[in-house]
Amino acid sequence: MTAERSEAYGRALRLIDDKGPAALTPTEVDALRDAADAFLFGRIGDEGVRDARFAAEAIAARLTGSGRWSADEGERLLDALTACGPERVPVA
Repeated sequence: MTAERSEAYGRALRLIDDKGPAALTPTEVDALRDAADAFLFGRIGDEGVRDARFAAEAIAARLTGSGRWSADEGERLLDALTACGPERVPVA
């Protein structure tokens, strides 16, 4: 883990927490926090990192598709989570 990844992790959690219960269900909050953890503690090539990216993409798609979040907010979320990781994880 690097200082940059740790700082990115903090930014990702603040983004999740700032949206909070007004825009996210408790299940979504838990899943996004789990994804942030997987990115932070994952290594290059780790399946957990890839799985975390897929889970985060699915949540972001639900949030933007339902109109609860804008497309820009969904992209910001994915960027923040990815920045916690060991590498830029390719979009599926």
